[in-house]
Amino acid sequence: MQRIKNLTKRILKIHPKSNLTPLKDIIQLGTKVHGYFIPENFLNSSSLCYCVGAGEDISFDTELVHHFNCDVVILILLLRA
Repeated sequence: MQRIKNLTKRILKIHPKSNLTPLKDIIQLGTKVHGYFIPENFLNSSSLCYCVGAGEDISFDTELVHHFNCDVVILILLLRA
């Protein structure tokens, strides 16, 4: 079991000597560059997600909708120089 924990920490880039325990049932949504890891059972169809900072890649935001069938509000921030 310890070997599995160490392998999981290495995959998630957690230092093997840390006392962090990886969460179970973690999935990655979005691309490798603009994606995030979240617990599989974290959201459901009645969840409402606010995603801030839509830019060139909204793959995480759209995969939330497809994977959990939840509502997602994407906020776009416009900045002036």
